[in-house]
Amino acid sequence: MAKKNYDKRMKDRRRRKLAKDKQKRDAIFARMYLSMRMMGR
Repeated sequence: MAKKNYDKRMKDRRRRKLAKDKQKRDAIFARMYLSMRMMGR
């Protein structure tokens, strides 16, 4: 039982970390995209 809960907690933590990494990547991409558009104008 304890092992099952442990696995579940690790999975949740991994999913949260992945979501955070994706957020960070999206933010960087958006910033790059904006700066490229500003230069293009």
